[in-house]
Amino acid sequence: MKIEDIKKHKVGLAFCVLQVLISLVFFIRILMVNVLKPGIMTGIGFALLCLAAITVLLNLYPRVHIIGKTMAILLSVVLVIGIVYVNKTDSTIDQITTAKKKVANVSVIALKKSGLTTINDAEKDHFGIVSAIDKKSTNKAVENLNTKLKKTISTKGYQDYVSLAKGLYDGEVKTIILNEAYRNVIKGKYKDFDKQTVVLNKYKSETEINLGKVTKNLTDEPFLVFLTGIDTSGKVDKVMRSDVNMVATVNPKTKQILLTSVPRDYYLETSVSNGEKDKLTHTGQYGVDCSVETLEKLFDVDINYYFRVNFSGFKDIINALGGVTVHSDYTFKADWGPSFKKGDNKVNGKQALAFARQRHEFYKGKKTGLQGGDFQRIKDQQYLVKAIIEKATSPKILTNFIGIMDSVSKSFETNINSSDIKGLLKMQIDEMPEWNIVMTSLDGKCGMEYTFTHSIPRVKYSVVYVRESQVEASNKMIGRVLDGKKIKKSDFDDLVQEYIDKH
Repeated sequence: MKIEDIKKHKVGLAFCVLQVLISLVFFIRILMVNVLKPGIMTGIGFALLCLAAITVLLNLYPRVHIIGKTMAILLSVVLVIGIVYVNKTDSTIDQITTAKKKVANVSVIALKKSGLTTINDAEKDHFGIVSAIDKKSTNKAVENLNTKLKKTISTKGYQDYVSLAKGLYDGEVKTIILNEAYRNVIKGKYKDFDKQTVVLNKYKSETEINLGKVTKNLTDEPFLVFLTGIDTSGKVDKVMRSDVNMVATVNPKTKQILLTSVPRDYYLETSVSNGEKDKLTHTGQYGVDCSVETLEKLFDVDINYYFRVNFSGFKDIINALGGVTVHSDYTFKADWGPSFKKGDNKVNGKQALAFARQRHEFYKGKKTGLQGGDFQRIKDQQYLVKAIIEKATSPKILTNFIGIMDSVSKSFETNINSSDIKGLLKMQIDEMPEWNIVMTSLDGKCGMEYTFTHSIPRVKYSVVYVRESQVEASNKMIGRVLDGKKIKKSDFDDLVQEYIDKH
């Protein structure tokens, strides 16, 4: 090959140099993300070198230099797209693993007819607070007001949020400090609360979350994760009711996952209720750590991590996936409009959310067709989780990869370190194991009871009573997974019957 011939193809060779540089950046980025084993990285490096050598050789020969130039351009474009995908994956993992705080939106509220327009107008009066519930957020809001007003404000304590609102309406206090997560509690008693009141000041209370129980290596040691869906739209770090409550027990050595679902209305002592009983869904209003601590006490286990998603993000993710196919045990019409047939249903985000939230057998006096109430909803949520996993692990995910990553980054939150998630991805890619996933759910007798959070006088709420047989069976199932023993769905039923026979 003469020097003159090489000069003739300098444009093609320039594209080859560009391809080599982009290949180098691509390789370094994959190396930095650290989700592939050394053997795979070696293979990728060798493939990139071979492709670079081929395009250079093709560009040096007159008869095929156009093919070489075209190949260099196409490979460069593909590698740039690959870099974008790798960067997006890395940034998404970093975003969802930065969860170290819970956020409560706290407002200072007055009646409109009081004429108050700012907190300065109310500084000489008592501020009403709830002294028995959500003390951390309230105390931080009081400290914030002290700083803003440059004085120590006077407060008047109430036992619950309905009593707090009554004090405002009756003129005992001119202003109240309200965690917005409990606004609906007040509106359950005072339906005109929004119309009759005005917000004088807003404060965002941030509290560190520290479960204090972290395993050393997620690819070697078994661990427990609390999976929850919170009843809110917008940012996922808000403290709101937890409407999906699952405990996932994962053993990476035996490749087993046990999903234990608990009804939202489960009636039990919580970590903040001072011995009184409350519904499990209300623990989300005190923060994910309260939900975790309550379930730890119920099952007598240590839960290492949490993973939560909000409802608006739930819709976005399914839409980004192009919809999913979910199984339904019944033909029914949801309260929110969509209808579902018995068998497989192709659903978009809005339809999937209606499917996952439906629990009423009757709506506006008409039978929906659904049976089992909240117990069936738990099964439907498990069906939907399975459908999402199946779609997310298929090649179709590549058609809208960036959109999916955007949805995940905005809607998911976990305290699992990014390095641990990457370690799990590395194990999955390297071994491609088949996981044994066993799903169990708790149920119980339904009734009406007073609750700690909604402590409205003479008002009872729908609850699900704890079945000790199922709690004991769940504890043993979790123990078997942690000990590396193989499990199957029928084991749970056998353990429940064993408990009943003994008692």
